[in-house]
Amino acid sequence: MNILRHPHNPILRPQDVTPSSPRLRVTRVFNGAPFRFRKQICLLLRVSEEPALQKPGHAPLLSTDTVNGRYQVKVKYISETDPHYRIDGEMIYKGRLFYLTHVSHLRLARSDDGIHFSVDPKPTFTAQGPLEASDIEDARVVRLGSTYYINYSSVSIHGVSTSLASTRDFKTFRRHGCIMPCENRNIAIFPQKIGRYYYALQRPSRWTGGPEMWVMRSPDLLHWGGHQHLIDNRPGRWDAGRVGATGTPIKTPQGWLVIYHGKRNYQAHGTYSLGAILLDLKNPARVLARTAQPILSPKTPYEGGPTDDGIVFSNGQIVDADGKVWIYYGSGDRTLSLATTTVADLLQELGVKKRS
Repeated sequence: MNILRHPHNPILRPQDVTPSSPRLRVTRVFNGAPFRFRKQICLLLRVSEEPALQKPGHAPLLSTDTVNGRYQVKVKYISETDPHYRIDGEMIYKGRLFYLTHVSHLRLARSDDGIHFSVDPKPTFTAQGPLEASDIEDARVVRLGSTYYINYSSVSIHGVSTSLASTRDFKTFRRHGCIMPCENRNIAIFPQKIGRYYYALQRPSRWTGGPEMWVMRSPDLLHWGGHQHLIDNRPGRWDAGRVGATGTPIKTPQGWLVIYHGKRNYQAHGTYSLGAILLDLKNPARVLARTAQPILSPKTPYEGGPTDDGIVFSNGQIVDADGKVWIYYGSGDRTLSLATTTVADLLQELGVKKRS
């Protein structure tokens, strides 16, 4: 597969982002959703923060909210020996409830060349309400007309749901609330109506089997139905654990080109790589082709290397008029990197001949 990592990777690191508060420190900047806005390439980054003050023998339990336009992060320290809590890495469990040792918000980054980005000094979009009390994560951005729609994961003690917001200027936002209840994420909305409906890819989780990719449709982007299974996990292969869409599907004469992530294992640890599928233009529930091997897998130190901790995870891509594809991806779950390829190369990897 002809795909090229940028020589300046990672192109964004935690030290490139100003903390939202002097009480916090940025630990990760990753999983940015790319889009074009006012003649620039922009990223809506996931910025993860932890308390600047670390207490030995304790783990921080964080919660967040936005009240009257003011972003608030509350920190409570839990003793590592407290019998009421179980600490597992960045997760803290109390009975059937879970909390996080970090909080995330979405931050806008802008670039004239798609490589060198200037990150806004303050958060762009922050958590609000009980369904987002623990975190907001991993946005996807699609432009429909003059409006940009942003779907993102909302995390709380109730689980992980998907919420939707919209904006025209990335200064003021309209919140549309939860559009997919727990447990569902990796929503990727198609960039136009297909027939009478909007379509989107989704990844519901379930108790049996692993998280797989589905497709759904809506008359208004808010009420979704027509759910159909799309692709499953392939036992013994690179995408055996879970699969999910990255970002906005790419329209080509051959069909809808979708880049997706696959995880080797269902468990917490397991390599994340990228692959591709091709869907029918008129019926996006029909799969025309699927890559046998990953198009991009973790190999470098900044991606975590070819280990169970190696991560290449994308939230979308930019496509130029000449077919060049800019894939922005979270590398090693800590930084933001860039790889480039072409639509023609992706179609060739899928075994699809170019139409004359």
